[in-house]
Amino acid sequence: MDFIDQAKAILESSKKQPDDMCQNVDTIYSDIMKKSNYKIEGISDSILESYIAAENKADFESLFYLLTGVTFEYYLHKCEGTIQRNVAETELRIIQIYLFKSNKSRKNSLIIQTDAPKNKIRTCLRNGYSLSLLSMDCGIKNIVNNLQEMGYIVRILYAPNGKFDKIKRFSCKEKYNLADYDMKYVLYHEKVVMELYNKVFCQNLKNPKSLTLEILEGTANQLGIFAIEINQFYILTDDATRFSLGYRDFRKIVNYYGYRIYRKTTASGDECYRFVFSEKLLEHYN
Repeated sequence: MDFIDQAKAILESSKKQPDDMCQNVDTIYSDIMKKSNYKIEGISDSILESYIAAENKADFESLFYLLTGVTFEYYLHKCEGTIQRNVAETELRIIQIYLFKSNKSRKNSLIIQTDAPKNKIRTCLRNGYSLSLLSMDCGIKNIVNNLQEMGYIVRILYAPNGKFDKIKRFSCKEKYNLADYDMKYVLYHEKVVMELYNKVFCQNLKNPKSLTLEILEGTANQLGIFAIEINQFYILTDDATRFSLGYRDFRKIVNYYGYRIYRKTTASGDECYRFVFSEKLLEHYN
């Protein structure tokens, strides 16, 4: 069906609208875009396939720029970078995991070669933290077994008290700390944790004092919070993006509770947000 005549008629009518009309075709388009689901799996492939099939590539590129505000060339560049990072992340690489109570000592760390993505490694550490408290050996077995059960390759290169290669042979750029998933200090941040939870999951929980420590720990884990200390905690930028929260969104929420927010880079090379509350708030809790 050809919509050229209808489009021409609408365009002519649109030009005759008064400037102060509360709704014109621009706001209709804006409303449609807001309701669109951009997180559908495979949407990028569909865009690329449509471009390849288009008879007039220049018109497609112009329309893409009109709809997105960026050039199609920029979009392709971003896609290439993301794919290259994803491929690199899932190739076999050497990583180091500081075990519980290791104080970041290399001798008390686990060094493995694996193709597990970073998010799967974090999930494994987060879910298996409690078992690691039993003993260092339990922690090692739990990490290795969980990653293998997920279908990933795991080769132990070094483990404490194990008959493996000398630790000095390995240079690890990607590092994790098992202690980052200790939730014992979550009570110091209960108000802001619950406020973030309400924002992300559209809840209305207003009395964190009535919640048990176990529930608060579970809530913090759902938000991807890690490295909790008495005066600070962290959230990965990737997790914030998954929750559709940016720096300004966080700042609006946490400033009310006396927190400052900083951008940091983790030992594994990932961008994250660091939340630090003021000395005044620390005195209030004590």
